[in-house]
Amino acid sequence: MIRPFGVTILAGFVTVQGIVNLAAVVSSGAFGPGQGYFVATSAAGFIVAYGLMKGRTWGRYGMLVLAGLDVALGLIGTFASLDTAASPFEGFASVIANLIVIYYLMRPEVTAYFSRDQTESFS
Repeated sequence: MIRPFGVTILAGFVTVQGIVNLAAVVSSGAFGPGQGYFVATSAAGFIVAYGLMKGRTWGRYGMLVLAGLDVALGLIGTFASLDTAASPFEGFASVIANLIVIYYLMRPEVTAYFSRDQTESFS
């Protein structure tokens, strides 16, 4: 089965996001809990992107978990920013984008791509 184009785009986006996060950590010159979070999510993103590109079921599940965590963090960010000068729309946009990712990964044609026989070649 041919990999859906959206899966390729999603894997590419996660990879670029990981590279940008790691570049931000390196350029900050300091390493603390905040930077550790970015390193951990970048590493998880690289692993998930590999799984998405190879059609592995665990890659799809990993992306669903990461998107679900981003939805939760986006909701917290939206409500936390209501009493500050920050814009609540940043968190809200993250929630919407990740809900679209979750919806896409649950589509029948995408689910079928990840549930195919794992013994077939992944070229």
